[in-house]
Amino acid sequence: MRVFTGVPKRLRVVSILFITAAGIIVASPAAAHADTTTGVAPVITSAGFVQLELREPVDFTVTATGTPTPTLAELGQLPAGITFTDNGNGTATFGGEVTDPAVAAPPPLNSYFLLLEASNGAGTPYFQLFEINVGSAPSTPSFASADSDTEAVGVPFSFTVNTYGYPAPVLTEKGHLPKDITFTDNGDGTATIASDGPDHQDGGHNGKSYRLDITATSSAGTVTQEFTLHITGTGASVG
Repeated sequence: MRVFTGVPKRLRVVSILFITAAGIIVASPAAAHADTTTGVAPVITSAGFVQLELREPVDFTVTATGTPTPTLAELGQLPAGITFTDNGNGTATFGGEVTDPAVAAPPPLNSYFLLLEASNGAGTPYFQLFEINVGSAPSTPSFASADSDTEAVGVPFSFTVNTYGYPAPVLTEKGHLPKDITFTDNGDGTATIASDGPDHQDGGHNGKSYRLDITATSSAGTVTQEFTLHITGTGASVG
């Protein structure tokens, strides 16, 4: 994830018109000032651009100053899979993961423009034009899910193995799973370890652990995770 810095100290907005993937957005006329008699007007101090890559985790923090603490909001269409959360402390977080290759269309269609707003009732809101660019550079697979799971005897369960990396890797396993517990590659960089339960209601698996080597393979590389499935009489899923 590449970030470009550089934020203007003062922004005066008369009218804003810009185009996103969703169409045209017009912001209400507003002005942001550094001085006010009722507090300190909000200013967004973080960068106005972030570079994302397909099937890589997103963790970008928007920061703003002002008194009282500003509320942060976004106006526009986020790329599919990306979230925006106001943390309630003068920061907000872009999170999630882009998994659809169509989102990373050839330039300039892979650029998404948003309007970020910081407001706190002191003066008028501050607006920042923000660009999200989504790339499709190959990246080595890695595991996003836990390396163990605990399940109860006789209870149906389904555990999802998740990965990062583009293109989406193929998932395989080597180990000694009992016949009533299956491993299925879902073809999208995830796999499912599951059982319908009845075959081990007799307690034959109670207290046993099964070790697997789960391998994620793509044209960008290969990685293996040592995974342990615990079966207990009273256990509950932790995955």
